[in-house]
Amino acid sequence: MQPMTTSPKLKANWRRLKSVYHDTRTAEQITEHYLLERSLAARLRNASAEMRSTLYGELYGELYARLPHHPRYRQRRDNSLISKQVAVLRKLVPADARLLEVGASDCSVSLAMADHCREVIAVDVTEPAAIMERAPANFRFELTDGIAMPFASSSVDFVYSHQLMEHLHPEDAERQLAEIYRVLRPGGRYFCITPSRLTGPHDVSRFFKDEAQGFHLKEYTYQDFDRLFGGIGFGKMRACITRGRHYAGSVPLRPMILLERIYVLLPRSLRRYLGTNRGVRAVLGLAILAYRPTADSR
Repeated sequence: MQPMTTSPKLKANWRRLKSVYHDTRTAEQITEHYLLERSLAARLRNASAEMRSTLYGELYGELYARLPHHPRYRQRRDNSLISKQVAVLRKLVPADARLLEVGASDCSVSLAMADHCREVIAVDVTEPAAIMERAPANFRFELTDGIAMPFASSSVDFVYSHQLMEHLHPEDAERQLAEIYRVLRPGGRYFCITPSRLTGPHDVSRFFKDEAQGFHLKEYTYQDFDRLFGGIGFGKMRACITRGRHYAGSVPLRPMILLERIYVLLPRSLRRYLGTNRGVRAVLGLAILAYRPTADSR
């Protein structure tokens, strides 16, 4: 006889989580997603660095092909998500910049920034369909392994990634960050947005566990970023304050790190509750602007 498999148990507050994250799927669909993604993510976590160079595109392709109800398809139809990112970027990216978006997905943000920049380059592990039909002359797409940046050193003015770093194996995240540092010109900036581990998990694991087990291979904190970005060589690092399409400025990382330390002292049950609050997630969510030092300041 085949051993019986037990379906994972949804959290008691899974319906509230559905509402918070605007997830309209059934319990069965969420469970199907979790089981598949957990299995695929385990392959990625346990793979060698050489194998991971091809696995990113392969496993994500399999996930989306097997899950027609994946939230990605709904998000692609949500133009407000794109417009919010573009509104913030237009405040940060100089008008004559050479912009690189890493993990560009369907390239909607990159394409929307093309009329603002001298040149826009989008990279991802899977190639979006039919983008070149509407691409302007100053836009191009490059297929990558998710780590290497196929560009000359010091050739890019501004790099942007949104909800990307958490999807990388921790070893690959450091290697990709080193590549981003390399292609940035001295004085260039990297704007990186990723969810906070303290309010997570933020992948499908949220409905079942208190730690990410899906394709969020590692979720971070500002303290993690202070160590990681500083170790790569980035100089000044600031936490950006955004609300929807509004950019309110930036603050040094130190106050955010102190806030994180206070937050972890709260009772676990209170942290679980606060982690579903949109305002708390906005404050603790990581949005870092990291500067490559100029030649004179190194």
